[in-house]
Amino acid sequence: MANKPGVKWVKRALIESPYCIGLCKKESHFNQAMKRLKVPLSNRPQWIGAGDATAHFFKNGSNKFCIVCIQKGLKRYQAYGLLVHEAVHVWQYVKKDLHEKTPSKEFEAYSIQMISQCLIAAYEGS
Repeated sequence: MANKPGVKWVKRALIESPYCIGLCKKESHFNQAMKRLKVPLSNRPQWIGAGDATAHFFKNGSNKFCIVCIQKGLKRYQAYGLLVHEAVHVWQYVKKDLHEKTPSKEFEAYSIQMISQCLIAAYEGS
């Protein structure tokens, strides 16, 4: 809903993810993030494995991070499909972290929708 004079609308999310979620389209940016997060060289995963996108999860003390990595040069529909795919993995990981065993179908669908929209917005904005 657009902001009108007198009313400032806020984000409609009902819960905040325990993970900071980021999108990465360059291997060099991923490597910089690994250094900032102080992930030891021996524990650093490949930027992207066998496919065109990957979700990585890290903990640094009490801070939790997810970095979704995606190749450049994909058609828009391919990128969106991959981002939704990775959003499902993010949801699965967050759900496990929250000890949520049987969320309602609507809660699950809205959660995946929100994660997907945020990833797609980041993809389009970079």
